[in-house]
Amino acid sequence: MQIKFVRKVRAKDLIKEFEKKYGSLERLEKYLKRHPDDYVALMNYEDWKHLLENPDVEVEEGVIIVTNTSFLR
Repeated sequence: MQIKFVRKVRAKDLIKEFEKKYGSLERLEKYLKRHPDDYVALMNYEDWKHLLENPDVEVEEGVIIVTNTSFLR
């Protein structure tokens, strides 16, 4: 069985989450210079820049949970 959770987030709310996590876009840029292999931070950086340019965007985030793995055997 699969369960899918979807959350719709407005751009301004997602930007607030990034600010809480990283402080500022500039701090994230500095972090990425020291940690260029942190792909999650890199994706967040790209998303953050996109959201600043498109503040009316609504983003859907989804998570799929598989509760029955018997089909994998």
